[in-house]
Amino acid sequence: MLFIRAFGVGLILFSSTAIGLLCANRLKEQIEELETIKKLLLMLRGEIKYSHSTLSEAFGSIGKRIKGPYGELLFKVAGQMDSMKGQTLAQIWEACVAEYLKESALLKEEKEKWVHFGSQLGYLDKEMQVSTIELYLEQVQEEIKNAQENFKRNGKLYRMMGVMAGIFLVILML
Repeated sequence: MLFIRAFGVGLILFSSTAIGLLCANRLKEQIEELETIKKLLLMLRGEIKYSHSTLSEAFGSIGKRIKGPYGELLFKVAGQMDSMKGQTLAQIWEACVAEYLKESALLKEEKEKWVHFGSQLGYLDKEMQVSTIELYLEQVQEEIKNAQENFKRNGKLYRMMGVMAGIFLVILML
């Protein structure tokens, strides 16, 4: 009987601590994804500004170099743009973002901005595309700064609250 009770206490403490760690890790993943977007935007700006690539060429090139869902997203967008199925870039972009970033750690507002960014690119000349990329790059840098502050403020709190919630539950049960 004592063994079962000790096992239950251990399980409660482990579970609540794991939940706190997962919440803190989600904040860190958000920062990492924003950093990936920043890197992607810098690469896109370079491809358009200096290599004079079209959007589909730039997306394809960057999609091959970036790992994970963002690379897959860009590669898919490039493929669909080249297939000429009569869709606008905004439609292609929105569908691909919905498909590839389902499990993203980005906040809802950040995903909406990412969708909006794609809808702004398709009909502009190269100078306006570079300006749009630079504007969005500034927004991403601000979001990174806010996410880092949020992680500093709440990351440790989430971890500690997980442990404390477990201890509280154990005390209530005993």
